Formats: sequence, structure tokens, C-alpha cells
Amino acid sequence: MKIRKKINRWVLNRYIVTIVLFIVWLVFFDENNLISQAQGRGELNKLRAEKKYFSDKIDDYTFQLNALDTDPSFVEKYAREHYYFSKEDEDIFVVELDTIKNIN
Repeated sequence: MKIRKKINRWVLNRYIVTIVLFIVWLVFFDENNLISQAQGRGELNKLRAEKKYFSDKIDDYTFQLNALDTDPSFVEKYAREHYYFSKEDEDIFVVELDTIKNIN
């Protein structure tokens, strides 16, 4: 009986009830609750990965643009790879990887 009285007194203690209600409010009902915080962190990590990907792409394209402006051999290589340019008396065979995979 004494143990039950102590438990009831502790459970009904207004400070503990207030703290428990506050924690429940923060976890589930607040605008910045823990669930939305976790979702926000996930989206932030995704956006950081996208930022890194696009920064790397920009660096790559900047390098290509600089090389196209300054290096004639790079211009020739780029034209051959992307536009299938050829020299006189030269044949070009285009092999697509998707076609090879479908044959096997």
C-alpha cells in the first residue's frame, strides 16, 4: 500500500507530468518536431550530394571549354568523339554499347 501511494504521488507530481507533456509535444506536435528534423536532414544530405555532383560537372565542362579554346589537338579529339568527324579516306564505325548488350 505504501509503495502504491509513492507511485501515485510521483506520477501525479505536476513537475513530472509537465516535463512528460513537454517532451511529447516536442517529439510529435511541434512545428520543428523530431520527425520533420530527420526528414530535413535527409533532404539536406541529398541536396549536398547534388551540389557536389553539379560542381564536379561544372569543373569538368570548364576544363573542356578552356582546352577547346587553347589546345588544337583537343578540338580535333572532341570533334571526332562527339560529332564523328573524320579525315579524308577514313571510315568511322560507331559501336553502341546498348546494342552489344542486347545481342548477348
